Amino acid sequence: MALKDCFLKDSRGIPDYVWVKITVHGSAGLHFTFPNSNQLLHMEGLFSLKDLFENEGEGFNSSRGMTIKSPVDNVHIDFRIIWPFFSNNEVYFFYLPKCKQPLTLCCHIVREFDGLLAEILNPTHTVEEMIEGALEVNKTPELAYRTVYIYSEDILSNKDTSNLKQLCHEHKIRLILKDEEYRKNRERRMDIFAFISHDSRDKDRIAEPLALGLNKKLHPTWFDKYSLKVGDNLRESIEEGIRNARKCIIIVTPNFLSNPGWTKVEFNAIFTKTLMEGNKNLVLPIWSGVTPQEVYEYSPTLANTVAINWPDENGKSEDEYKNAIEEVVTSIIRALD
Repeated sequence: MALKDCFLKDSRGIPDYVWVKITVHGSAGLHFTFPNSNQLLHMEGLFSLKDLFENEGEGFNSSRGMTIKSPVDNVHIDFRIIWPFFSNNEVYFFYLPKCKQPLTLCCHIVREFDGLLAEILNPTHTVEEMIEGALEVNKTPELAYRTVYIYSEDILSNKDTSNLKQLCHEHKIRLILKDEEYRKNRERRMDIFAFISHDSRDKDRIAEPLALGLNKKLHPTWFDKYSLKVGDNLRESIEEGIRNARKCIIIVTPNFLSNPGWTKVEFNAIFTKTLMEGNKNLVLPIWSGVTPQEVYEYSPTLANTVAINWPDENGKSEDEYKNAIEEVVTSIIRALD
């Protein structure tokens, strides 16, 4: 019987621990590849094409965006215009969801580009006026070419792509088309930014929201999403994960401090990495429900490391709590970069 057959048959023997990449949007699907003795488990679908679109322009001067309804298949298009620091020319970005006529939709964007641009720069006009072409616009100053990125959930054929680029040439538009193949290639090239060490009892409340937030901002993380029985290969995978991570996030809670098992093993491995690499900024602690004295009793070194406090859900609305988590994610990203 093959190893995969054994795994599928024995659903009660779901392993206790594994490092995985998680999907941000359920529609992306989960794809598992199990590790051998010297490989880490890998999961595709770490972030979506829309996540890539939404993170465009990081570090640029300013940006402005909106969502409009297209007459093609009545789909909603996300549109952003960005003014880079290093150029006087704007850069334009479109996100297109799956639709029945992707080529027609892309061609519509190219042909109606000036109307779309006028709407985002002069929002006093209605979307309906812009879409129906009733709005007379002053065209932008003549440039050699304007740069347009289209993020499309549909993959165009080579023939359709060629036709689209010819249309762009006629309208003096330099098109960069990004689709699911681009997302997969981008994901394969990305390094893992952080190893998240936590007690499994804090997974739902802290670890998973943190990992989701970091992944959506294109900062991939590893964390124990599923329960696996500990084995030799698991130990090797955990040690390799710690060795390869740029930073190690430790979620310090009463559960973590009282756990004598794998969290203690991870903690020791993380501080061994700190000593071996001489990296005093390797550890990023997140505290929740613990006091400085309790952390000091567990580890004076950990207590001496500046930590971020995880927000308390009590007394906050759902939106307030979500915003507080986003602030923690932003703080972690600053430390990771």
